[in-house]
Amino acid sequence: MASAADPPGGDAGGDGRWASESMRHILAEVVAGWREGIASQEAEWRVPSTAAIVQARQRAGAGLPRSLFHAVARPLGTARTREAFLDGLRLMAIDGTTLEVADTPENVRAFGRHTAGRGTGAFPSSGCWP
Repeated sequence: MASAADPPGGDAGGDGRWASESMRHILAEVVAGWREGIASQEAEWRVPSTAAIVQARQRAGAGLPRSLFHAVARPLGTARTREAFLDGLRLMAIDGTTLEVADTPENVRAFGRHTAGRGTGAFPSSGCWP
């Protein structure tokens, strides 16, 4: 069973249970899960404001999430996982995920803005499309 400390996107099954949640909510859930596991109830901690989270993410820059990704990302299927391979090749999928990025001239040039029937998106977006 999943706990509050499961990573965003859920457990290894990738069910996306946190996909529509705010960073503030996810942070509160992760910390609640840690507190259940390590008895750190003595320390007073409050969930930071959304603005504080945004400022911390800006200070950290792109290097932090990149480092975290490279530290934990790996194929889940091993050579013994029959369904992970076809004719000796690893099966992979791209799901059409779209990420909004900061509204800067550099990002607009690099990624553009998503357009749809209702107009142009408010933020530049980077995505994986088939």
